[in-house]
Amino acid sequence: MAIARDPGSLDIIDPVKMERKVTIQHKGRLHNTYVTADGKYAISGSTRTSMFTVVDLQKEEIAWELNLGKGVRPMTIEHNPDGSAKRVFVQVSDLNGFRVIDFAQRKDVGTVELPTDGGVEVIHHRLDSPSHGIGVPA
Repeated sequence: MAIARDPGSLDIIDPVKMERKVTIQHKGRLHNTYVTADGKYAISGSTRTSMFTVVDLQKEEIAWELNLGKGVRPMTIEHNPDGSAKRVFVQVSDLNGFRVIDFAQRKDVGTVELPTDGGVEVIHHRLDSPSHGIGVPA
């Protein structure tokens, strides 16, 4: 469960006891949390600190982090055939598009900007978050 209050953390809940099992502190309050299809990792982001954080669910600790330089917003995961994460497509503040994170390399490998001519219209009251919602078809 993503904790959106400072300082920010990920709570892992025991599904049998319905109790908090562990709290994993993050660098900033969390916006969203996703779990890889193989169930090995939880991925979270912070809009305030620009941190993209991957938690190893077996070890119950942070596996790795990236500072994306802009607030981390919705994301989606592209998986390999075995369910492991291949790439993560991350929407960030002030970008009408998304960043591409290579999961195995643990690095940002590119940016995709949406078209501005006849493409998706930017909602002006959301200029800090022009793209908000993303998915990868199965």
